Amino acid sequence: MPPATTKMGGLLEKYADVTRGFRMMKPTTWNEFTGEPGAYDVRFVDVVSPVDSITLSTSAYTANPTITALADAPKLGAKLAASRGELVGTPRARESDGIVFYDFEFSSDVGHEILTMCVHKNKLWQMSAKAPEKSWAKRKDLYQNAVGSFVPKL
Repeated sequence: MPPATTKMGGLLEKYADVTRGFRMMKPTTWNEFTGEPGAYDVRFVDVVSPVDSITLSTSAYTANPTITALADAPKLGAKLAASRGELVGTPRARESDGIVFYDFEFSSDVGHEILTMCVHKNKLWQMSAKAPEKSWAKRKDLYQNAVGSFVPKL
């Protein structure tokens, strides 16, 4: 998933959270929910279809400065697939703004998910975009651009 900067004809808009220290492109008309402790830091949910969502969660992680110390992308992807569904394609590592990200795509009976993970500022960051399988084809580009635009720094 390449880093994204497109607004997709107005479907995405710039979003920055100064308090938490991240930026991304978020869906324009979606509702924003913040801070359910232990579950997520911020979540965007489609007004029309509330099962479509983009979620950012963080957890403390001080063991290593990058995600590469956890495991390589394919090994971590296989481990995550046990609870998230079948891996679609090959997990990959990419670098953006000097931060290493791992990108994954999963498919299950429940739906489809794109997940990107990184370690920065002593936190493990996870940005996840989910949709039911029936609407995945028309949402895929929106999700790839939103998740691909995420950077845990301003």
